[in-house]
Amino acid sequence: SSEVSQEERHHAQRALSIMLNIQWKNNYFEAIDPVEARRILDEELYGMERVKQRIIETIIQINRTHTLPAYGLLLIGPAGTGKSQIAYAVARILKLPWTTLDMSSINDSKQLTGSPRIYAIIMEAFSMAGASNLVFIINELDKANSGKGNGNPADVLLTLLDNLGFTDNYMECMIPTVGVYPIATANDKDQISAP
Repeated sequence: SSEVSQEERHHAQRALSIMLNIQWKNNYFEAIDPVEARRILDEELYGMERVKQRIIETIIQINRTHTLPAYGLLLIGPAGTGKSQIAYAVARILKLPWTTLDMSSINDSKQLTGSPRIYAIIMEAFSMAGASNLVFIINELDKANSGKGNGNPADVLLTLLDNLGFTDNYMECMIPTVGVYPIATANDKDQISAP
């Protein structure tokens, strides 16, 4: 349309290109060898037996259902305790690409799901991974409530992490998130909203 500016046209073409270049996969997940998973955990993490046991339990569930679970992992602890290292080890075990989102830098809920003028961060994450199946590492989840712009980013995360998917408000289409495995990190559990 001649009514659309060159900048808006370029933005729309980029958004469409991202959408078309993502490998949209189904939700069937191959079985994971628990012995190999334990070897990777022992190689990557010293101690942390409770954490390792929880990850192995998740792997057993994946092997039983051949789908990613409807829940992710929440890793809480002070800085430097290995939360990110655990997340990377899980991505390696699942053989999935990973991407990170730093919630301390999100101050407007529209940054996550998009708007007529803003393309969704989650779609950028899919684009970086090249596929709709990925480990989505959400750093500093305890900072998600402190939105300074329009809406609360923590509320939007509930929709994004729902296995039903979310509506991309820029492309105006439904985006499936069934292949996304979320892992969140936080320093202070009390600062995370209950939902």
